[in-house]
Amino acid sequence: MTHFVKFKMKIWGKFRKFCPEYNLLTNRMLSVLISDDHQIAITGLMAAFNGLSNFKVIAQSSGGRETLSFLADNAVDIVITDLYMNDDDLNGIELTSEIKKRFPSVRVLMFSGEDKKSDILSQAFQAGIDGYVPKNAPLQELIVALNTLEQGKKYFNQEILMKIAHFNKNPPPSIKLGTSETKILELIAAGKTRKEIAETLHISTGTYDTHLQHLKQKLEVKSTVDLLRKAETLGLVK
Repeated sequence: MTHFVKFKMKIWGKFRKFCPEYNLLTNRMLSVLISDDHQIAITGLMAAFNGLSNFKVIAQSSGGRETLSFLADNAVDIVITDLYMNDDDLNGIELTSEIKKRFPSVRVLMFSGEDKKSDILSQAFQAGIDGYVPKNAPLQELIVALNTLEQGKKYFNQEILMKIAHFNKNPPPSIKLGTSETKILELIAAGKTRKEIAETLHISTGTYDTHLQHLKQKLEVKSTVDLLRKAETLGLVK
């Protein structure tokens, strides 16, 4: 392939990224990237795409950073992502935010286990997702969602919409943290260990454990990983 042809293809790919109307005008097969850290989910999605003539899966990734890396060099129309992925990687909400900042024409369909926490669903909605289909929904609903996104519209499962609407009408009270709790949260976010945090704050590890338990109760989480995720989402830490 000549350098001229490669250059032309690269320019054409960038045009497609920032001109989504091109797909509708030409009836071109839409390219799809599946981002999920569960191989079973990817296998199931791949089987579903075998019967669709207007969509083509061109890549798979197991995490958010890998997805962003691929998008930087390839034209993709739709990214299908899970809500939760590897603990050391971007979650679906963070990935969506980055995609909308860096690749605004790429549509994001969240395909995830139905999260019962309305605040998390609301955050996904605010991040800019173009659709949400629970993994326990019928296959036909996923196909309807894809076809809706193909038309440049958004699609949301009705139960998900109801939960988001209920949360927006009845937001939880703001979470107030004590001075020690705030410092502990910041040190956890900085990667400090239990012992290091206790030494830094001149407290015993037992006192640290008590503060950590109070933090988990206030943010309604069970693990330290979920505590940090929710704290970042709520803007309690940077």
